[in-house]
Order: sequence, then structure tokens, then C-alpha cells
Amino acid sequence: MSETDRVIGRRTILLVEDDSTLRDVLLVILRRGGYHVLAAGDGASALALASTYGGSIDLLVSDVVMQGLSGPATWEQLLQDRPDVPVIFISGYDRDVIRRHGVPESGAVFMQKPVSASALLARVAEILGQPAPP
Repeated sequence: MSETDRVIGRRTILLVEDDSTLRDVLLVILRRGGYHVLAAGDGASALALASTYGGSIDLLVSDVVMQGLSGPATWEQLLQDRPDVPVIFISGYDRDVIRRHGVPESGAVFMQKPVSASALLARVAEILGQPAPP
């Protein structure tokens, strides 16, 4: 953990994206936005990270369609141990396709890929009740 990850008051985001290139891009965006990010390439790895992480997880940002656990299934299991974690689902598929993969109609935010850095950071800040980034 770097010194900047120890900043008091830092919010933690659990990021789940199976495309390693996109995961790296999202990781950089979120870290530059001032967030501590736990990143995983699939739902099972994300849940393992969450179970061993001692701090709070303030937000889940997850792809929808992944091998193994889907994004919605990952969120559902995460909520069993951390019942108040909000979610942003991101996907390159349209809403009709992602609905078939179990994305709930309410309680979840959906963003279409590609997502811009400014749009993602604005939505994260909104969900976390923080001021919008400049």
C-alpha cells in the first residue's frame, strides 16, 4: 500500500473487470480521482478480496458479463457480508442484454462502455455523496 493509500478519509472502491486492459484504465482513473481501489479480474477474486479487506468498501464498480460470477451475482454475494454497498455496473452491451444477465431495475446504476473518466468520476462522487470533481 502506498503512502497515498493511507490518506485518512479515503473512500474504497472494489473494481471488477475481466478485461485486464480496461481494468488497468479504470484503476488509473479511479486512483487519480482520489479513491483507494481494490481491483479484481472476476467475481470470485473480488469476493475473496472483500472478505480479507479489513476496511470498509464504499462502492462496487463491476462489469456485467464475465466468466464465472456475473457482476450482478457478485454484488448479490457481496451484499450478504456488506449490505450497504452501492454498485455501478458498466457494460458494452445495451440495456436489454444486461437485463437478461440479472442487472436489477432499481438499486443499481448502469453506465454504458466506453465510459469517460469525467462521467465515471462524477457518478462515483454522486453515489458517495461527495462534491463533483472539477
